[in-house]
Amino acid sequence: MCHTKKFECEDGVGKVVRVPEYRNRALENDYDVGKVLGFPGSFGEVVSCVNKNSKVEYAAKIMKMCYVLESTIESEISIMKGLNHPNIIDVKAVYHDSHRTCIVMEKCEGGDLFDAVQERRFRTERQLAGVVRQILKGLEYLHDLGIVHSDVKLANILLSDTSAEPVVKIIDFGVSQFVPESGLQGIQVGSPSFMAPEVLLGDYNQMADMWSLGVVVFIMLFGFNPFNPKAKNPLKYRSRINAHIVKGFSKDTKAGRGAFFPETIPASDSAKDFVAKLLETSVSDRLSAKEALSHPWIANLV
Repeated sequence: MCHTKKFECEDGVGKVVRVPEYRNRALENDYDVGKVLGFPGSFGEVVSCVNKNSKVEYAAKIMKMCYVLESTIESEISIMKGLNHPNIIDVKAVYHDSHRTCIVMEKCEGGDLFDAVQERRFRTERQLAGVVRQILKGLEYLHDLGIVHSDVKLANILLSDTSAEPVVKIIDFGVSQFVPESGLQGIQVGSPSFMAPEVLLGDYNQMADMWSLGVVVFIMLFGFNPFNPKAKNPLKYRSRINAHIVKGFSKDTKAGRGAFFPETIPASDSAKDFVAKLLETSVSDRLSAKEALSHPWIANLV
């Protein structure tokens, strides 16, 4: 059994895994808290913080405790504490006080993938594929553990720095779930514009993350979401976006913007094939993370 205030334990089969340190006190006891990083989310905000002893800077996700969020927060911590992969955000400590839970994580100086795409940091497909390869490695690790992230999108992928070849970190496990053999039934979570069709139908597993990744890669290549090309408010126009997703993605290249390849924005045939095989409505035809790593658009990087 794992004990608090330790960073290693046995997982029940003798394998040593790292777990974060737990402290039942306020974050401010050990850290100087700084500015808010990015935009506040549905479940809290992320701030910069500096350890008072080591002077090392981290990021802290601060969530106010309430009855509605308690199980969500517990689930997120339960999943994150057992993760140890270079492309998954590293949790350093968890703090509880009377009204908040704070998750202290490594800080990434490169912002998120949304910012990187907006700023056009990645100029070539090779650079884009290098980022995607790291995301795939993180997803493969999660999926092998029986975990579906459930909210793969640009804002949930951080970059270590602003270079052309940053280290990628998958973040935000607030709606992640362990998947039973029968799959997840009727639990519709995630961001509307990135949801897989089977999530909308209420019967899905880890392969839903691969559809979401397909949307992410499409945006990286073409600059817009194929199922919400005008970037309309996804909550206000959710039913319309859902209808586009259920209708599916076309492999055709034509004029305009939508769930197809735009003829005015160039991309290699290999990149298009990669995206098309992720945006397969049929789960059995969709690439898994392991299969996607072997696709020529990714494999030819090595």
